[in-house]
Amino acid sequence: MKVISTVGAGLACASCASAFVAPSSFSRVISSSPAASKALRMAEEVAAEPEAAVEPEPVPAGPAMSASIPFLEQPKNLEGMVGDIGFDPFGFATIFPVKFMREAELKHGRVAMLAVVGWLVSEVVHVPGAAYMSENPVDAMAAVGPGPMLQIFLFCGFLEWKFHNGKMTMDNMHEDGNEPGDFGFDPMMLAKKPADVREKYQLQEIKNGRLAMSAIGGLIHQSLLLGGGVPFHA
Repeated sequence: MKVISTVGAGLACASCASAFVAPSSFSRVISSSPAASKALRMAEEVAAEPEAAVEPEPVPAGPAMSASIPFLEQPKNLEGMVGDIGFDPFGFATIFPVKFMREAELKHGRVAMLAVVGWLVSEVVHVPGAAYMSENPVDAMAAVGPGPMLQIFLFCGFLEWKFHNGKMTMDNMHEDGNEPGDFGFDPMMLAKKPADVREKYQLQEIKNGRLAMSAIGGLIHQSLLLGGGVPFHA
């Protein structure tokens, strides 16, 4: 009985001492088992791998702002249009067909350029007849009566119908692919110029047309307020 107690005490001491075995000794013990050795190598490889860098999420870019009105967003549907400076505060380009709007702008600009010239020329040149001698262009329109004005209106309507082959609405005016403002009238052969030169002339027409629309509005209101023409009569 005394021998058994001595052996048990020795085993207990040996088990306690194993807790203080050096790591190198423990590794030698583990290496004796193939499965344990493989698991140890995998654990060491995982620990040695560098952690992947976490990239910050990109901050979404804000909407592009208008060049002419910086506190408004860039208008839509105007990219590539000649004369586009980002000015569409009422959003017409998102409501109406852009080609129809450009057609209207070109026509109004061309008419306004002719009107400004006619307004100034009528100050010094008059068609013979008492009805055409008024020095105030606004009064001259009333002096000639509705007949001549109706003739001009009908003639312009006929040209509009002819140039567009009877397609007069915003939905079908350009369905054939025709470009806004192109009526085949090019006596100076500008359409045969290089693309950059044509774009330059198109931009000049747009700018002069816009200026003329503002100018004719000013001339009309000046005549209404002061009762005379510009600039030769007060």
